[in-house]
Amino acid sequence: FEEESRTHKELSVRVNNFGVIFKLAEKQERIDEIKKISYEEDFWSDQRMAQSLLQECKKLSDWVTLW
Repeated sequence: FEEESRTHKELSVRVNNFGVIFKLAEKQERIDEIKKISYEEDFWSDQRMAQSLLQECKKLSDWVTLW
């Protein structure tokens, strides 16, 4: 029973690790998407939207950098 419990805990840790990895990939994809949008000619035509996207990008970049 102890070995089964240990195996279960190890599997749980691995699943959680994969969750973190996938979330990092999702965050990086969003960063890339925002950067692509920011190069568009009319990006600053809506300053509120532009600032919001850049703030989102900064937060995501900070989080990804930590890992």
